[in-house]
Amino acid sequence: MTDLVDRIKPFFRDHVHAGRSLLFLEETDSTNLLCLRTPVLLEKQGLVVRASRQTGGIGRMGRRWEQGAFRHLFCSFVLHPGCKIKNIPTVTLLTGLSVYRSIKALGAQDISIKWPNDILISGRKVSGILCQSRRLNEKVVVVAGIGVNVEGDSRQFSNPLHKKATTLSEQSISTSPQSLLQGITMELEQILLRAHTGMISDIIKEWVDCSLCIGKRISFVRDGTLRVGEIVSVDDLGALIVKEEGGNISRVISGEIDHEYS
Repeated sequence: MTDLVDRIKPFFRDHVHAGRSLLFLEETDSTNLLCLRTPVLLEKQGLVVRASRQTGGIGRMGRRWEQGAFRHLFCSFVLHPGCKIKNIPTVTLLTGLSVYRSIKALGAQDISIKWPNDILISGRKVSGILCQSRRLNEKVVVVAGIGVNVEGDSRQFSNPLHKKATTLSEQSISTSPQSLLQGITMELEQILLRAHTGMISDIIKEWVDCSLCIGKRISFVRDGTLRVGEIVSVDDLGALIVKEEGGNISRVISGEIDHEYS
């Protein structure tokens, strides 16, 4: 553990929440898992861990994040949001918005956010976000993991992903993982600063404006029953507000979804 701490370098010294320091590794199983199992890293508010290669990257619902054959961005931010466990889904939305902003600033066209944690270009996934939490000394620490497909094209991934995934270079966007990390870090810091000053509703509204979810139909399971409805909004805790076919309004979290909208 001492070796890891000794390798941490200053990144954005003036930041409060995201990217104050950087730990760079050539390889790890997962930047999220590394942080979650290492208390000394969780203690470092604003730390970002980046790896050139992940051997066991993870996605939402326990899925595997494919490594790919080229240089991509794999990183995790250690955040001390000062919130309760129930607020963690909001951090996912804020992190996703930072990735959306940074990629859009590079010239991406037809870019959108798919609830709760995917960034799409022309309807194909270019990035995913996974936020996980741990309690540390009576406070909640959030590890916000980000993966972005940067180089090559979708043929580097397994066959099922050829038509579902894309990369920045495939979309004629030229950047490096480190440059992209810098952009995301600056956006995430700005968004978190606004959130901590009580502007969360305005940020969620921006997220909704960038997303594909409003007006989409979705099915979800509650009390053992499959329900279907239309997404009408997203609340400040990151849950979907769905108008069911019978007219009832339901609040839906990701774990209840049976079929995601497309």
